[in-house]
Amino acid sequence: MELVEPIDRINYWLEKEFGRWENGQPKFRVVWANNQRDKRWTSFTDEGLELLHPEVRELPKYQHCLGFYVLEQLSIVPEGSDLVTKLSYEPLWVFYDKNKHYLPPRFIMCKVIIDAMYTRMGAFAPVNKETSEDVLEKRKIELDKVDKLLFGNETPLTDALSYGWGVSMTGPRFTGSNAVAKATKE
Repeated sequence: MELVEPIDRINYWLEKEFGRWENGQPKFRVVWANNQRDKRWTSFTDEGLELLHPEVRELPKYQHCLGFYVLEQLSIVPEGSDLVTKLSYEPLWVFYDKNKHYLPPRFIMCKVIIDAMYTRMGAFAPVNKETSEDVLEKRKIELDKVDKLLFGNETPLTDALSYGWGVSMTGPRFTGSNAVAKATKE
């Protein structure tokens, strides 16, 4: 998969912007979904056979979004979970579009998602004395910029060409005033 920014750089800026927990782990990170595994209590083998007693096994974390990058947030594991750790990285965003086509991760997109989450939770208040309308207007402008950056040229034609199921012709097939008539007859 093509990357616009290296993942190490994105994770560096996520750590610099949003910090670490007391244990030293970054609060947010971007990872490749195929490489993520969790230690969980399970009653089944890898082949699907039921075990007599549950045991801890390392299992794939993301079955539903293989082949994509994931923005994760470090979270406290609730009591009664099948996870064996007290903290776990949980998915916050999967980098694909509405049709589940790959999108390359970018720091600015991660920042917008995390800021939106904090705003929604009410945990992020503006530092200066801006009114809520000013903050909302700035947020709308930021989201419009990111939307244009990610989806600015999305049309059925560009999607077809981009994902390899469209056909492109190198030059005009017909010229002159009879081009439309000839094209409609074929």
